[in-house]
Amino acid sequence: MQTIVVEPKVFEDLQREAQSQARNVNELVNETLANYLKARRHERIQDEIRAYIALHAKLKEKYLGEWVAIYEHQLVDHDPETINLYRRVRAKYGNAPVLIRQVEPEPDSIIWVRTPSTGKIVLIA
Repeated sequence: MQTIVVEPKVFEDLQREAQSQARNVNELVNETLANYLKARRHERIQDEIRAYIALHAKLKEKYLGEWVAIYEHQLVDHDPETINLYRRVRAKYGNAPVLIRQVEPEPDSIIWVRTPSTGKIVLIA
């Protein structure tokens, strides 16, 4: 088990908040951190979408109809088959937020994303 050191004032506030919700501090901390990480993942995917839109003209010239993977604002892989690309991306980047999408004639600002943790499809505009 890992140990995380929390400043005394923050811990007091956590205890007070947990008590007001009839929960323990660990539950509150874990839920809060999970929500933070989910929000950061969403922000990072939004960044990758903006990168895809900025790269779209060049991607369209070379990869129209193919699937591309955008990570840290760069094209990192491509493939005509989404499943092959997905497998390579997950093998290389694990659960990191990598945008995988098909290059179409126009860069849509609305993209549907399947979340790895839940499998739910989420609209990102």
